[in-house]
Amino acid sequence: MGTSASFPSSKLESDILKNDFKMDQSLEHEINSKPSESNHRAVGKEEDEDKELKARIERTFQRYNTAIDNIQTIHSGKNNNRNWKEDLLQNLICLLVVYEEIGEIYNFAYDVALRYRREAGKQMCKTKTTKVIMDVVIDCWRVCYITKDDTNVTNAMTIMDIATVILWNYSDSNPDVSCDIVQEESFIEMLKTILTSSKPSIDTEDNKIKYEYDLIKGALCIIYNVSQVDQTISCLRSFDIVATITPFLDANDDELRLVTLATLANIIDEKQSEVLKDKHDVIQLLLTTLEEALKRDNHRHNGWTAKECGLCVRRLARNDANKKPLVEMGCLRQLVKLAKGKTVEEQREAVGAIWVLAFDKDNQRKILELTELKIIELLVKCKDTSQDKEVRKAADSTLWNLREQLQNHEKYKHIANSYVKKNIPDSIEKEVVKKKKGHVMISYNWGHQKELIKISDILKERGFPVWMDINNMGSSILQDMAKAIEDASVVLVCYSRKYKDSPNCRAEAEYAFEERKEIIPLKMDRDYKRDGWLAMVITGKKFIDFSGKYPFESKLEELCQRLASIFEKEDIEPIKSQKTRKIHTIKADDVDGGPLLETSRSVSYSAPKTSVASLRMWTSNDVDNWINKHSLPRKVFGRLTGRDLAGLVTMRSEAPECFYNCLKTDLKIKSFATIDMFIEALDDLRN
Repeated sequence: MGTSASFPSSKLESDILKNDFKMDQSLEHEINSKPSESNHRAVGKEEDEDKELKARIERTFQRYNTAIDNIQTIHSGKNNNRNWKEDLLQNLICLLVVYEEIGEIYNFAYDVALRYRREAGKQMCKTKTTKVIMDVVIDCWRVCYITKDDTNVTNAMTIMDIATVILWNYSDSNPDVSCDIVQEESFIEMLKTILTSSKPSIDTEDNKIKYEYDLIKGALCIIYNVSQVDQTISCLRSFDIVATITPFLDANDDELRLVTLATLANIIDEKQSEVLKDKHDVIQLLLTTLEEALKRDNHRHNGWTAKECGLCVRRLARNDANKKPLVEMGCLRQLVKLAKGKTVEEQREAVGAIWVLAFDKDNQRKILELTELKIIELLVKCKDTSQDKEVRKAADSTLWNLREQLQNHEKYKHIANSYVKKNIPDSIEKEVVKKKKGHVMISYNWGHQKELIKISDILKERGFPVWMDINNMGSSILQDMAKAIEDASVVLVCYSRKYKDSPNCRAEAEYAFEERKEIIPLKMDRDYKRDGWLAMVITGKKFIDFSGKYPFESKLEELCQRLASIFEKEDIEPIKSQKTRKIHTIKADDVDGGPLLETSRSVSYSAPKTSVASLRMWTSNDVDNWINKHSLPRKVFGRLTGRDLAGLVTMRSEAPECFYNCLKTDLKIKSFATIDMFIEALDDLRN
């Protein structure tokens, strides 16, 4: 429902069609390889039907390309065309007809239809038609609601309705369209105005305001589709979309409530998850929709597929505040049913959601207590027999999360044996450590692999032993990960929002913390501030900023100095007759934006710092500016002086235990979140 009228949203795969939708060989092969309806059909008849199918889709895309060209021409020259509104409307309708017709042509082959629709969306972006259609919607909205030109309102409302549905449908099929939408500030602000000026308690039975309801629904569904794309999340948060749509959790209409919940599941962080604290009724609506969808042959209820509902559960569960309520409301029962569903996609969402939920200790106990659901048996079966790599990994990782609970359960103790670290006598372990120092393990999200491979290569050239899973992972992924952490002298936690939301990254970071490994946080995402479980793992540890905010070479040198202080000299192989080395910098584009850095220079300096001596000289205005910059509570920190800050910085470095005691006893800080904010503000002084 929250995506398009016919199909659920999906991510962009690969290029399929070329030369304005001429059929390429891969799609032609898919069409030709489809089984015939009857084994007795004549070969000649099959070939004729295949030719007709190809001809039909080519004619459809010819109309599509013509409509796109016409829309561009009409919009640019509308002042010179008396009938431009009628012409525009006809061509907009053509785009909708093409979208639906693709589904009809490939009714027997969903994947092929979806791929064609994606390519249609790609063409829309390539020709900048997405922006033109957004401009059309804005112009019509102004006529209807700002200037209120009675002579044009009817035509404007019709055009706006069609154009809105086009953006709704095509943003469902192609994330490039979603990215175009979120970059158009005036369009997003218009959607916000539509929503903030509307009442969530709108009466959908009143025909007089039916159009207003459709407008609200269209705005929410476009925002939902946009929120499905990871690259748009920061932009949506900057527009304060969470505050804009949250009131619709209390709408009279279940469709509006559900699409609002699904959108929030995509974009809220740990702090914002408070908006769902007392909204158990709408979460129950989601679970009921999932249950009803699973009862139907097509696994769809009120426009929502079972897979979409499972995805929403999994994304809600990313924030720790939602994990326990979801299980308490019975989501495990529905997820088990979904895991036994018809498609691999459903199994991925179900087992993936159980994996994320299993990071909560209470949920772990609940999973074992609900013996009638046979969740452990399901996970073992998925791990051992699933044909899908993602399903196998999620099941295996869930059992890893449950290893302590399994070990203490008589029925499942044998399953835990392969996940529990073997006990080694202290004397032997110390002797092994004495003989060989460990390596540097890089824990990261795949989105930052490119820059981290470069960092890894440079560290190796500097003589540091590095473990990174692009080369080291064997067939037993979890065991390899665990061993890599156990054998590490230091773990680089390369964090970002995606890292925090990844259950795989969480397993690595928490295991490193559990093993009491030296952790050096590397900040990879400029717009992300650590929160939730990640803040627990890295609070109190000075991060190194590789987000592109500072020159890459200075941060790399700082990392090398930190590592050198951990490793003994004899454990680092000397660099071949190099006292200094040229470092080819990574472009800032590769590390989340910032100025381009394309120079190459010798590095022999540390990262810039605010010295303790200069802190002592800070005036009250300097301290106030620092407090305001980091949004620190003035009630707690307003009485600090520059000399106080200098003392705290020194104490943190030389006597960490005294430092944290001071925060609790002298500054009376009880909130973990406040401590974390203060630590990050101190880190900024040193970065």
